[in-house]
Amino acid sequence: MHEYMGELLSPYIDDELNGEERRLVEDHIKTCKQCQEEVEELRFLKAQMQSFYQGIDIPDISFEEAVIRKIQTIEQEQQEVFSWKFWAALAVGMCVIISVLLTLSPFLYACIRVLYTLFNVGARIAHAVMIIALDMPYLTGALIITTLILIIISGWSVSRLLGTKTTG
Repeated sequence: MHEYMGELLSPYIDDELNGEERRLVEDHIKTCKQCQEEVEELRFLKAQMQSFYQGIDIPDISFEEAVIRKIQTIEQEQQEVFSWKFWAALAVGMCVIISVLLTLSPFLYACIRVLYTLFNVGARIAHAVMIIALDMPYLTGALIITTLILIIISGWSVSRLLGTKTTG
């Protein structure tokens, strides 16, 4: 019964109880010193909270007006981005990029030719290695077996390293 009354004390202070519950709480408070103290403490806290919140000045701007102002500000910023200054800066930037590319075009062409030649040489070397490896079946088998042995040894070494304890 006492725990049930304890749950009703806060709603009692806030006038949220119906008539019968309110009468039960009032009758209980008359006989229970602990609940009387708790009711007094709750009333004190409620008064403190009310006095605290009365000291706060709430601006007159409603939430809706604040949202509308923020949206208008964002729209103005977006319109400013695409002003004539933006397009002028973009045009100047494009002109600079085009002039740099035209100035460096012989150099860029030479770099592309060198890269193409290196790729071509690498592809031909890889092709030659494949032809030699396939023409010698024993060499291919030996390479596969050697590769597998190296993978197994590496795995064993890693597992040993992971299993050792470090002192520090």
